[in-house]
Amino acid sequence: MTFDDKFVAFVDILGFEDLVERAEKGGPGAPTVGFIFELLKSFGSSNEENYAKFGPTVCPKTDFISKDLNFHVTQISDCAVISAEVSPAEVINLIDHCYKVSVRLLKVGHQCRGYLTRGPIIHTDSQFIGSGYVRAYKNEKKVSIFQKDESDRGTPFIGIDPEVCSYISKECDETVKKVFGRLTETDGKSTAVTPFFALRAMPDMPLDDPEYKEQVGRTIQIIQMLLTQLERAKANAEDDHARAKIEHYEKKLRDVIAMKESQIKMVDDLQQ
Repeated sequence: MTFDDKFVAFVDILGFEDLVERAEKGGPGAPTVGFIFELLKSFGSSNEENYAKFGPTVCPKTDFISKDLNFHVTQISDCAVISAEVSPAEVINLIDHCYKVSVRLLKVGHQCRGYLTRGPIIHTDSQFIGSGYVRAYKNEKKVSIFQKDESDRGTPFIGIDPEVCSYISKECDETVKKVFGRLTETDGKSTAVTPFFALRAMPDMPLDDPEYKEQVGRTIQIIQMLLTQLERAKANAEDDHARAKIEHYEKKLRDVIAMKESQIKMVDDLQQ
């Protein structure tokens, strides 16, 4: 075996230790062991997209080296290491996989934090070693995008190394850059994968279609349900730092609701 130069992500479920402690104690409202194991499935697996058979599923016409993208996912307890080859197809498919992880967790009122970088690694489905992993692991807790103040440490997003951003800017085609812009956000200093793209998307239909407002309204209802779940999680949070992380998601979701309500107002104004 030799070390490969790969894109490497380390992703961690936030508040997992507290979740397990509550399950051990039991009682009203305590999470079940079954729920926790289902939560861990959010990381996906090496075979999830079946790249070996179908090739890249995101930006499939973009350049790649190996059809399977040398893609591996290894989960250990509440975290996972995800890696794949250095190619335009791989970087956007890896980012998409991280996006899916964050969305799956958000759907059940939970958050993740991580870091995506580039470096040497030997990675199989069961083992990994290399400074690429170490770099991702060490930077995960330092993610500070959308930081409210100096005390707001480790914000709940999957940070992206500037070197990876530079690779996309210099080496990738416009399709990859477009998808990258959808799945990530920046605060002017840092860039990260966030789970809000699908909720922000406008319905793919004319504004005067009667279904337009209904679809936007349904999205608002989904967001309100997610906010309710996050409020429950905040009530069970172990300290102020944990509550502050949840408030990041709440603010983002309320911003999306405001945007959706402005879409409905726009349709009403046009009809008038």
